[in-house]
Amino acid sequence: MAGLGYKDFTAGAVLTAAQVDGYLMEQAVMNFAGTAARGSALTSVQAAGMVAHVGGGTLTVYNGTSWAEVYPGTTSTSGLTYLTQATFSAASAVNVNDVFSATYDTYMLKGYFTASVQGGSKIRMRVSSVDNSTAGQYYYAGGNTRYTVSSTIAGSFGSTTATGFDFLGGDSATSYFEATFFEPFASRLTGLTCNNIFNRAGATDGFWQTNSGTTTVTTSYTGFSIVPASGTITGFLRVYGLRNS
Repeated sequence: MAGLGYKDFTAGAVLTAAQVDGYLMEQAVMNFAGTAARGSALTSVQAAGMVAHVGGGTLTVYNGTSWAEVYPGTTSTSGLTYLTQATFSAASAVNVNDVFSATYDTYMLKGYFTASVQGGSKIRMRVSSVDNSTAGQYYYAGGNTRYTVSSTIAGSFGSTTATGFDFLGGDSATSYFEATFFEPFASRLTGLTCNNIFNRAGATDGFWQTNSGTTTVTTSYTGFSIVPASGTITGFLRVYGLRNS
């Protein structure tokens, strides 16, 4: 049922269920955590003209067949669209749900954190609020760690049996990072590249680390998590979508 437009209610008039639906519910701006949550809630009732806010700042409208972005809008000249953010403190894991969708093929993650225990962290792909942590479902094309001052290579790594993408090192000092997800929502292999700069307690040199890889399964993912090997992490992250055209 489409919205009924505008009505000037008079004192003493009977308010029917149909009027509540047609003048109020179907013409309200609804708020959802992401596109998946919107789809689950409105599958059987979506109608042309419905307006919904999703994620961290995207306004959408249903055109009768699909949801179209109103703001920032497909005519925006910006190639990078802010989607969501998270602030976390002493967290054993940071979960970001319902951020990947068919709207974008590529996503950028930026942020920083301080870890309570040295030992690195992993990014795990996530769907329906559940991590994919199955060993062997990730492949690492390679990575290495280099001292930022002396440029000496501190080590290299790679794995085909890990339970997530190797992501970050560091402990008492802040790790600054940026990562790019390639086609996480599409039903094909998901790729990831990551760069980060960090320190370790007692170290006289900083570290620069880079790695990249893909999943070995073609699951369509809607989110991700950052999981330290041990201890907790405290910091901040932002996620952006890169326009396809």
